[in-house]
Amino acid sequence: MTRASRGQAAPHRQALAALVALAMTLTACAITGGAPATTPTSTPSSSIREFPLPEKDFAPGAITTGPDGALWFTETQSATTVIGKIGRVTTAGAFTSYALTPGGSYALDITKGPDGNLWFTQANQSAPGAIGRMTPSGAITLFSLAPSVTPLSITDGPDGALWFTMIEGEAETGKIGRITTSGDITTFRPPNHDLLPKDITVGPDGALWFTQMGAAGGDKTPIIGRLTTAGVFSEFPLPSTTYLAATWITTGPDNNLWYVASGGPKGTADAIARMTTAGVATEFTLTQVNTPVNCLARGPDGALWFCDAELGRITTTGQISHIALSTTGNAPFAITTGPDGKLWFTESNASGATGQNGVNGKIGQLS
Repeated sequence: MTRASRGQAAPHRQALAALVALAMTLTACAITGGAPATTPTSTPSSSIREFPLPEKDFAPGAITTGPDGALWFTETQSATTVIGKIGRVTTAGAFTSYALTPGGSYALDITKGPDGNLWFTQANQSAPGAIGRMTPSGAITLFSLAPSVTPLSITDGPDGALWFTMIEGEAETGKIGRITTSGDITTFRPPNHDLLPKDITVGPDGALWFTQMGAAGGDKTPIIGRLTTAGVFSEFPLPSTTYLAATWITTGPDNNLWYVASGGPKGTADAIARMTTAGVATEFTLTQVNTPVNCLARGPDGALWFCDAELGRITTTGQISHIALSTTGNAPFAITTGPDGKLWFTESNASGATGQNGVNGKIGQLS
């Protein structure tokens, strides 16, 4: 699930958000047309419980529900050297964590696999990237990728394998990877492989859908990609040229794809868009200007939830509302539906600053 940079406290966020920054640096865009206006609505009454991470210098990242009825998440600290861990928290707030190896490794995304294990993408600035498999008891097996490959997002596929996005080489070309539960890896190169893939999900049609970002020179617009398990690609450009990046993507309760359009000119709010499996998209512009959306997930209440400065909620008809976090200065980073049917999320200091309470890393529950 899975995710933006908030300073030195979160290198895993920097790695993902750098893709957006790269696209924004290399590509120029003009504002054309207008997305449908949305009216913020009041949010149904809710309450937030927060569980501070035991190690105050660690910032939590991606989060998923594990096969054991607990929540599993990635966590990283970089006050001195980068230290990455996989964390586990019960619905009662009891924490356990497991260190990643080799030194300097950190996880970017995590999901529950079809084999009853956790699977995650692992990056390291001085070692090859890897796909990791972790048992619920904490035993980790790494499946190394080529030295120049960085894996990003990962999802449980429709075919009993895991699928992930990846960036390869100094030229930063994009690929989609597939790994079986025994560790066999196959890669697929999209037609527009100079676009940068980011998030990936299983669509309502049983295909893999993924986001891509614009290429250098401004001659290509962001794309929503589709890949069958047989390796056949389709591509759907974003409907407007306002945005440089398509970032997060998920399948909604209405059997459409929902994604985040980001990277517009200064003063432009991100948009959340709905796309049919035929590629017809409708954009709903958000109201918080210059606040990137860091995640998008299907909620337990028939709506979509997202992370910006607060917890955001959008209905399938485009009605938007927000819920502020309990901890002042914190912002959410990733969202999932927990084993208890409630919304769970990761949060930390929005600025990435380390103070008396570290980066204020917490796991939250919304009920």
